[in-house]
Amino acid sequence: MNQGYLRTTFSNDPRDLPAFSERIGTDGWIILQSYPAVTFTRWQSGVALPDVGAEFAGRIFGERGELRWTRDGSKFDMWLLEDAAAAEQGNTLFGVEERYYYALGYWSLGRYWEPKLRSGLAKYPLDDGKDGDRPRFKVFEYYRTFPAEWPAGLDAFEDLVNQPALAAYRLVGFDAGKDWE
Repeated sequence: MNQGYLRTTFSNDPRDLPAFSERIGTDGWIILQSYPAVTFTRWQSGVALPDVGAEFAGRIFGERGELRWTRDGSKFDMWLLEDAAAAEQGNTLFGVEERYYYALGYWSLGRYWEPKLRSGLAKYPLDDGKDGDRPRFKVFEYYRTFPAEWPAGLDAFEDLVNQPALAAYRLVGFDAGKDWE
């Protein structure tokens, strides 16, 4: 397992969205979720972002970071998760594991589709694939590391060992493939 630092930046001002989005990298993906639809498209740095409108949640992700936001009425919360190069103030050292999580569908007959969906079609921002390829998200998972020195007090020790091992995850990429490739 590799090690790395994770920096989390928070804002509740939707006007920060363009500046935060520039920190995910030059190339990425955007997912907007509203009650009538889910939009999932490619995104590039410098391209205008859609207006924050009817969606209740969204995310933009790329190699350097992931920006997530939620809306509930007039309340807006946004988090930027990004790798940090060093132990700056507020950054925590984690064990980092790279994993793939598969989406619905697979490539067949020139398209991604899923027979369990009523329309059979799954719309992904991928141009093509090989037979049997499945769309997948590349994810970095951040796991707590063991301290160099364990706490002497029983309460502090109990607090430390009762934390979940998985502290955070961040979407990094999207492509298609198979487990064994």
